[in-house]
Amino acid sequence: MKLTFRAARAEDAARAASLIDAAYRKQVRRLYGDSRRGRWRGFPRDRMSQYIRRDREGVRLGFHRHRLLTVAVCRGYGHFGWLHTLAVHLDYQRQGLGRQMMTDAESHLAQRGVRAIALMTWPDAVDNIGFYQRFGYRVYGFSLYAYRRVHQPLARGDSPLRLQRLSQPDSHSSTRPASRDELDPAILALCHAIMPGLDYRTWIWWMIESGNGEALLFWREHDLIALALVQPAASAAWLEGKLLLISPAADQSETIWILELIRRRGLQLGGQSFGFPLDVAHGETAPLFQRLGFRLYGDA
Repeated sequence: MKLTFRAARAEDAARAASLIDAAYRKQVRRLYGDSRRGRWRGFPRDRMSQYIRRDREGVRLGFHRHRLLTVAVCRGYGHFGWLHTLAVHLDYQRQGLGRQMMTDAESHLAQRGVRAIALMTWPDAVDNIGFYQRFGYRVYGFSLYAYRRVHQPLARGDSPLRLQRLSQPDSHSSTRPASRDELDPAILALCHAIMPGLDYRTWIWWMIESGNGEALLFWREHDLIALALVQPAASAAWLEGKLLLISPAADQSETIWILELIRRRGLQLGGQSFGFPLDVAHGETAPLFQRLGFRLYGDA
């Protein structure tokens, strides 16, 4: 069965979300049974609509005779690409459609200049891991989500770093409004310091301009040494960290102050907790977070 692929349209959101929901519900149930993790809460249509609004070309749909059978979300961040929300229709799994979906997604990212691609899967899904390894992917790390209550300080006194907050509208920034042209060089330099060719600017500005989140920029005099992309969830009393970039030039004291300033922002928003995803297999970041009272729970 040969699929044809195209970019998603606004009117595709409902059936794409339905396909993902059915596939993920079965997978989560198979992996985790009747445990807390196995109680799938559903994949919301609004999330798929958001993916399409952000970059419809990056939401790849696979069809056979006008029937939607695969969904893949592809993101390009400079030379670095990311795949997520991959799903094959329940009735057509193990028929080679996943291979066609991956080939189309990788081709799409390559056309955008991506040279390296990453993705995540459940660590218990050994069949998924084997599938991706056949495409040349290798297990790189183990990601956990680190979260902490906001009420206990991580550091006291005045911060040695200057915090700049970018949100929509920008009038709430702690400094004078800064244009994208002014900040782009510093953000790009921070990305490249972490990984040559990495460029998260499109995602960062989309989050700000769409009102889906805000960026916290941390300056050591004139040098941008860290950036956090956060999404307040007032109803859940939760400040969800989407992205945390910390320059290799930042020392441990500065890292603690970065987290402290994020904590204070969460407190300002009336939250009770905040957190970020961490790769626990590389570097000293995860042990530092644990020493600072963050709790870790399974991500992928």
